[in-house]
Amino acid sequence: MILGASSASPLDAIRQRMLINALNDTSSNLAQIMNDPASGQVALGARIAASNANASYAVMAKLGQETLPLVRNAIELVIIGIFPIVFLLIIIADTKGGGMVLRTYVTGMFWVQLLNQEGLPMLLSQRVICPLAAPGRPES
Repeated sequence: MILGASSASPLDAIRQRMLINALNDTSSNLAQIMNDPASGQVALGARIAASNANASYAVMAKLGQETLPLVRNAIELVIIGIFPIVFLLIIIADTKGGGMVLRTYVTGMFWVQLLNQEGLPMLLSQRVICPLAAPGRPES
């Protein structure tokens, strides 16, 4: 089984996915061949449910694209706003504690910068994980 293997080639993974899709389609094909309306309705229901799930995932992705910048800006505003308090903690704390406070503050600022549209979401997108599209061609 290739699904869990990280050393498998992308071509092998695509072939396995094609075989899995073909096996899943056999239930609807057999329903047509055997002239079984109940099995046909079950297969149709499964296809409609998959289509609805894909549509709802697309809506959730669009909402995420619109909401993420607002959340990022709010978190960045809070982090910038607490800088005077952090600065006082750095001054009050000894050298070891002040360094830890400063490191935590800088890590928080770095994390917020990863939340922009070119940062973390891009790293998790299909373009980086599975670059199968030809260069210069738009992805569908």
